[in-house]
Amino acid sequence: MLARISRSTVQALGLTFPSRNQQRCITAGEPSSGSNSVGRDEEELVIDLDMFQLMRPVQDFIVFAGGCGRTLAPVWNNIQSILVDDVDRITQLFLELERLDEYDEDEGVDDESFNRTASKCSFRYAERPPRIQRHSSHLTRPTIIPSSNPSIPTIIITPCEYHANPSPSPSHVPIQDSAYNTRLTVPCHQPTFNQVFPPMLHPTKKETSAPLPLVEKWRWRNGHWQAVLPGLEEQARRGLFSRAVRIAKKKRSDVDNGILPTMLQPILLPLCALVTVVLLTSITRYRARMAKLDAIPTVGNRGFFSSYISAYNFIKNASIIIREGYNRYPNSAFKVPFLDRWVVVISGKEMIEDLRKATDEQLSLRAALAETFHTNLIFGSEVNKVPYHLEVIQNTLTRSIGLKAPDVYDEMVAAFNDEIPETTEWTKVPTLHKVLNIVCRASNRLFVGLPLCRNEEWKTLNIEFTRHVFKATQMINLFPRFIQPLVGWYLNPQPAALARASKLLRPVIVDRLEKFKELGDDWDAPDDLLTWLIKAVNARKQAPDVHGLIQRVLITNMAAIHTTSMAYTHALFNLVSRPELIKPLRDEIEGIIQDEGWTKAAMGKMRLLDSFLKESQRVSSSAPLSISRMPLHDFTFSNGIVVPAGTVIMTCLQATHFDEINYLNPSEFDAFRSYRKREKEGESLKHQMVTPEASYLAFGAGKHACPGRFFAVNELKLLFSHTLLHYDIKLDEGDEKPKTNFFGTRILLDAKTKVMFRKRSV
Repeated sequence: MLARISRSTVQALGLTFPSRNQQRCITAGEPSSGSNSVGRDEEELVIDLDMFQLMRPVQDFIVFAGGCGRTLAPVWNNIQSILVDDVDRITQLFLELERLDEYDEDEGVDDESFNRTASKCSFRYAERPPRIQRHSSHLTRPTIIPSSNPSIPTIIITPCEYHANPSPSPSHVPIQDSAYNTRLTVPCHQPTFNQVFPPMLHPTKKETSAPLPLVEKWRWRNGHWQAVLPGLEEQARRGLFSRAVRIAKKKRSDVDNGILPTMLQPILLPLCALVTVVLLTSITRYRARMAKLDAIPTVGNRGFFSSYISAYNFIKNASIIIREGYNRYPNSAFKVPFLDRWVVVISGKEMIEDLRKATDEQLSLRAALAETFHTNLIFGSEVNKVPYHLEVIQNTLTRSIGLKAPDVYDEMVAAFNDEIPETTEWTKVPTLHKVLNIVCRASNRLFVGLPLCRNEEWKTLNIEFTRHVFKATQMINLFPRFIQPLVGWYLNPQPAALARASKLLRPVIVDRLEKFKELGDDWDAPDDLLTWLIKAVNARKQAPDVHGLIQRVLITNMAAIHTTSMAYTHALFNLVSRPELIKPLRDEIEGIIQDEGWTKAAMGKMRLLDSFLKESQRVSSSAPLSISRMPLHDFTFSNGIVVPAGTVIMTCLQATHFDEINYLNPSEFDAFRSYRKREKEGESLKHQMVTPEASYLAFGAGKHACPGRFFAVNELKLLFSHTLLHYDIKLDEGDEKPKTNFFGTRILLDAKTKVMFRKRSV
């Protein structure tokens, strides 16, 4: 019946089935060579074994069933006539199958009685494959196709229950013994695993395949063959394909069958075209830019692809590469590849002087920061376009250092008492972690005042924001330029930081804005950075923006915390690794503090301490590159070197600080190097830590030198003075000063390194 239904359906739909994987199955007991004896009503059934792939879990079956429903109408008349003729035969078939099930469940039935019953069933096969029927929930009993010939095994097929929305469930795929030629894998769900599995045929290009020991043994029992499979561990050891299968495998089979590639075909061509356009555009831009940079020598590879190898090498060996270029091209310029750009590096006093004298229209600091530090991506373009906070730091804050020094020191003492144990026993202190907390509190005493500067959440927020901003900029630089905006949006820590800061700072800002609006300047406003920023906005005749004020306080905190904390930590390591320097520094500090107190004037008189801190900055805090500028138009140096517009220019910071022309024995740590220079006649005001020079570039050069360097150096001296007067410090036995590591142009400091502290008894 199924064969006739199939033929009628195929004729109605005009379908054809591939024959490359077709195998022949004949009626039990009839030899395969007897095809000529098959009559009209006993036509052989040619099965397309690829159709078994459609008998998979639910998603494919639902799709198949939907297709059957849409094509059922054209062939219904053909099927109806066939069904009428075969109802009786179907009824008889299921009656016989039920009897066979009873024999199968009864262990006492012998083989002879089973064979007599099985021989009553005869099946006639047609030429065409049967259509796959919908699985019904009541078809849970196995279908048994017996054989009267003991040499031919009984076929037992166990159907699976149909579920409308099944959850992913495991099943097992048995592979039968090679004694029956090649094999067909038939899904059998968990309840039937390792029970009765028939040997069937598997489509293959070859007629035969090498035998594989896939079944432990076959045993003839109750009239049919029963396969005894090895255990799961043994199957896995032998590499058999009898293993758990999940619906997730459907995706892999879709790829194997070409379904997913077919679905992707509509977008593959546009995608390939887009990739080609991006690649060609990148190469064209690269060649155009390199044509202008050809006159500048390269350290590393300069090819489109090979330059990325050099850029990757620069991340690991930036200091070595810059030193190589500095030695090969002294008082000149060279270029190095970054992952996202080319950077021109200059050296020599003449070129640094040209850079210092250049105007903002010639060499732009803001454009360079937007390119290298990604200020536009992280902080937004408004901060870069209207940096009024820099004017406040450079002018108002610097003038207020002397007046606010006692308040800053008061907060510093409170922070030391909270962070450093007050004990006369030696205690290991995680230096960088503690210094970050102390510097954050002391700085915010001047930035936002009491009590917010002591708020634990505010302190944690600013420290984390500082760390995340520097991490984000480094990560963005690792990606191509066309994807940097997306990476910057994803990694940007500012939105979350602003949301947290707004809860703490917005009420303070709103309160001050209301008082300024009602009383103007005639009220006792707190003398801190926040008030100065509000006054700067009012002076510009602009409406105060609470969001913008919070943002600028966070940015100022970021710069102050990072600069001072790193400088103090490096200096502390340099001091404890040279304990002979502690006494002369402590003696100078004690004498000046007794006379001047904790004032700005006292800090200015500490020449030994200033020389020590400057030398520490020169030796330990020197990154390979510094002072970013970008020409808005092609810029020509005094030596004739032309740098095209849009190219980042940087200076050799570390190589300059270790140049024998600038420093005698530059590799040695000479704590009083600058002190001796200032002792010479007419040099007392020179060679200070805050003074930019062509040979000392830690704070930059020119009018764009770090605007907060005066506050940072004064705070650094307060920190060291308090440390030396109130604590004994040393390295633990066996410990050494941590080595300076680099990630590209950034200095990495081991945050786990500890210094021994104990309260000094005076």
